[in-house]
Amino acid sequence: MEIAIIIIMSIMLVAFLILKIGDVFAPWTITTTIWLVILVLFQFQGNLLYPLGNQFYNCLMLWVPIFCCSSLITYYVMPGHGDTQKNSSSIPEINHTLFTVFYVISMVITPLYLYEIMQTVMMFDTADMLYNLRILAVHGDESHGFLNYSYVLNQVLLVVALWQYPKVPMWQLVTIIIASIMSAFAIMEKGMVFFLFAAVIFTLYEKKFIRMRSIIFSAISIVILFFLI
Repeated sequence: MEIAIIIIMSIMLVAFLILKIGDVFAPWTITTTIWLVILVLFQFQGNLLYPLGNQFYNCLMLWVPIFCCSSLITYYVMPGHGDTQKNSSSIPEINHTLFTVFYVISMVITPLYLYEIMQTVMMFDTADMLYNLRILAVHGDESHGFLNYSYVLNQVLLVVALWQYPKVPMWQLVTIIIASIMSAFAIMEKGMVFFLFAAVIFTLYEKKFIRMRSIIFSAISIVILFFLI
């Protein structure tokens, strides 16, 4: 069954690229590519994980087509979808006052959030600090109130700062990256590292600093490194 799904997703991906439906960073292209890569890698390294059942494949066959169709419908219904090239080459204006307000909030609540998390973790064995951080993140601790939103706030600030650079100064961008890493460490979230990498790659590509072949070469190198390790 997995082979049939791989073939179907490959056909979908080729159709998106040949018919030029969106670009390589379109939601339907990214979603199909990610799941296709996961399934292909699973054929070679599946013994490292639990076997996939029919329920997973059925859910995948429902999720991917429904997501792609809804994304395509939204894309073509929204006004201005034909001006993609024009919009990608221009940097939209933002409210810098509002950005500064959120930046100051982030710089205040992120260290406080990390401090409170570390205080809780230090109550237990410090030798297993990273393990305790992960346990706290999994089981959750909702007693931090507004500070819990530092992770999401830093993600938004990171994307805006990357896209607006150099209108956003380098020192401000660096502090946002540091704050993002701090909030990710507080909840032991490795996804922030991937988010940071993906945001940088996307911004560099859209601003014409790198080409698609560079992204493909980097992705292939990462996959090869994965197998070597």
